[in-house]
Amino acid sequence: MKRLSALLALVLTAALLLSACGGRSSGAASAPSSPSSAEVSAPTPVPTANPDGPQGRPVIPAAGAPAAISPLSAGAETVLASLPLRVEMLYGRLSTDASVDENQFPKTIEFDSEYFDGMLGSKFWVFGAILSSFPNMGEAVVEGDRLYLLPFSSYEYGEVGHMVNCAYRGDVIEFGLQAVPNGFILTRDGESVRYSFDELPALDNGWGVHYCCHPDYPVFEGLQELYKSPFQRDGADPQPGYVDSELRGDGVMHLEWLDAGLQRRSADLVYAVGRDLLQPTYVFFTDGRQLYCYVRSYIYDMIRLSSNLDPEQQLLLTDLSEDAVQQLAETRTELLDELCAAFDASGLAVKVDRDTGAVAVDSALLYATDAYEVTDEGKDFLREIFSLYCSILSQDKYRDFIAEIRVEGHTDTSGAHDYNQELSEKRAEAVRAFCLSEECGLEDLAWLEPLLTAVGYADDRPILAADGSVDMDASRRVELRFLIALP
Repeated sequence: MKRLSALLALVLTAALLLSACGGRSSGAASAPSSPSSAEVSAPTPVPTANPDGPQGRPVIPAAGAPAAISPLSAGAETVLASLPLRVEMLYGRLSTDASVDENQFPKTIEFDSEYFDGMLGSKFWVFGAILSSFPNMGEAVVEGDRLYLLPFSSYEYGEVGHMVNCAYRGDVIEFGLQAVPNGFILTRDGESVRYSFDELPALDNGWGVHYCCHPDYPVFEGLQELYKSPFQRDGADPQPGYVDSELRGDGVMHLEWLDAGLQRRSADLVYAVGRDLLQPTYVFFTDGRQLYCYVRSYIYDMIRLSSNLDPEQQLLLTDLSEDAVQQLAETRTELLDELCAAFDASGLAVKVDRDTGAVAVDSALLYATDAYEVTDEGKDFLREIFSLYCSILSQDKYRDFIAEIRVEGHTDTSGAHDYNQELSEKRAEAVRAFCLSEECGLEDLAWLEPLLTAVGYADDRPILAADGSVDMDASRRVELRFLIALP
């Protein structure tokens, strides 16, 4: 369970890091578009490690753009050789049949994930992976077609089995890396060694297990979920979704499913998986045009919940049972549905993030330029917004679910960061102060006051336009975001 818990923590914290890099808009998420050429595309890589982590971490070169690949008809070996690799694809235990110098290549490899329980500065340190079963145990980082091992000179574990301290030796061991069916090839000093997973994975270990499309990847053929056999069973009506699969040792996954019209369809896809102790945690596959990723539904729920948790609380998710995580996810979904429906019907000029429930308000509606005092018009607007927002969150069914309601101030990227930081903090605090005043007229202040906080993020979380540039107008905003309480 140590490795599974740490892997889940990696997934959650990596998702937070990706969001902090400004990759998500505060409006409704849009579906990724399909590329016009026969290339596998992948989202912006999740950072494999926090640069504010332990001192002495060696610097490694960044990878270039992934190479274009041949269509699927070229064969699994060719397709896998050109996949834009993610370290999650390597998780598991692998070995080689070759005779190797174990000071140059390990006989067996185990890729695991680790994280620090403690806070380092203001952020959590996250390892992309730990490579063990090698004389030089250390952090493993994937960049393009290279695998870098950053050896530890020392390390220690805490009481719960997670690494809590380490020191880097200072050098970097570099391998060439190429994915192959059911494993990968490492190259070093002109010598190549092929490693294979100890056993083939299976996606159908029980009726209750199913996979959901990772929120950062496109959906394959409209299948948001893959699950075991939607055909009629126990009198249930058939539903669109996963029917059956076979993961073969040649790197091909044969997938059969029911489409929206309940017609049976099938496809042969090239796959790579990242596994935990029990079964695959990730399933990556490609049709020769795009890279798709599906994750265990349990982890999918945790990824979604993490957007309404602070980093410390995200790590505590791994201590909850699957039933507890599912119950939290269901309550969160119900709350998001109510919030979105209420604001859609209100006609108020706000943007509601349907993934997180964050309500974004244009700063121009609340303040004068470079000012932080809320205008009279802004007060009227806030009164309407908070009245509606609190009428939903204060319902009895959500009272124990809400841990905090945060007013977040954001600026555009013009001007000095220190100035933007001070302005964003003062604007957020001005909103909080007004909403708790008698002038605002909100009911049940005894419930709201201990929950309502204010924080300024300056220009650290800009909204990006479709071309990747900063949307200056959209970035100047105030957001209301709820955080949830764990049982």
